[in-house]
Amino acid sequence: MRISEFDLIRHYFSDLSYGAATVITGVGDDAAIIGGDCDTNQVVTVDTLNAGVHFFADDKPEDIARKAVLVNLSDLAAMGAEPQWITLSLTLPDADQGWIKRFSQGLRSVLKDYRISLVGGDTCRGEHLSISIQASGKVPVGQAVLRSAAKPGEKIYVTGFLGDAGAGLMIRQGKIKALHPETGDYLMHRLYAPSPRISFAMSIRNMASAGIDVSDGLLADLGHILEASHVGAELDIGQLPLSKPLLAQMGLDQARNLAMTAGEDYELCFTAPAQASEKIRLLAEAQRLPVRCIGQITTGSGLVASLDGQTFCLPEQGGYRHF
Repeated sequence: MRISEFDLIRHYFSDLSYGAATVITGVGDDAAIIGGDCDTNQVVTVDTLNAGVHFFADDKPEDIARKAVLVNLSDLAAMGAEPQWITLSLTLPDADQGWIKRFSQGLRSVLKDYRISLVGGDTCRGEHLSISIQASGKVPVGQAVLRSAAKPGEKIYVTGFLGDAGAGLMIRQGKIKALHPETGDYLMHRLYAPSPRISFAMSIRNMASAGIDVSDGLLADLGHILEASHVGAELDIGQLPLSKPLLAQMGLDQARNLAMTAGEDYELCFTAPAQASEKIRLLAEAQRLPVRCIGQITTGSGLVASLDGQTFCLPEQGGYRHF
């Protein structure tokens, strides 16, 4: 019997907290929230990247290192947390010092950019290259943004543009060819160097009711908010934020499909009360970050979509699945 990644977690790992009174939010969100001092909570997340699954074995070591960190920082951003430190577990097929040096240089660069520290980890030999990073941050008590607090009537927002990384992956896989070098460079950069929206996430944590980062595709990740919050949603397909390079490369219909189903964009999807819309707009303008309202939360369950006032049939494949 096939089981999804999230069913696997729910069935076998969601109830393994024993006597941990300091655990505020455990399995089931972008990160765990742990009680800290009287003013802040600790936010902890972990991600594993495997060769042949999350990256190509012949990718540049610097790119692999940067992305391994950035995807974890995106999880912290989804919670409204400020990053502090990481640990690294590295499984290597062999001790290629040239590769390790370049990986270390990429790691140093991204840690310097975000002013966070590597504080420990583990290194071992294994058959396939694998990188696991645990990241920790902090958030003021009671201000973490969870998946489970969206309410009917609230607006649904996304940052940046969706679908770019999906098109970049298709280029990298050789499924399509970049129409222009500049277009290809942009889409590949979006694949290899996502931008965790940390500053913006921290600025809206008093307004956002629920949030998640778009790692497995908008439909899948928005679906996690709906499930956790026990609500439904209406999505306006015409409002999906699509970049000019994506539209030039893929055309409107395919660009929309990628925006809904492709992962790896690591943008924020969040909900907020309608009365917060002007404050959100001003904060986005101040940070020069595109932020688009793409729908609203409804009562009931499930996701329905429309385009130009007509019902829109959503793609069957609602996002990336490991199993």
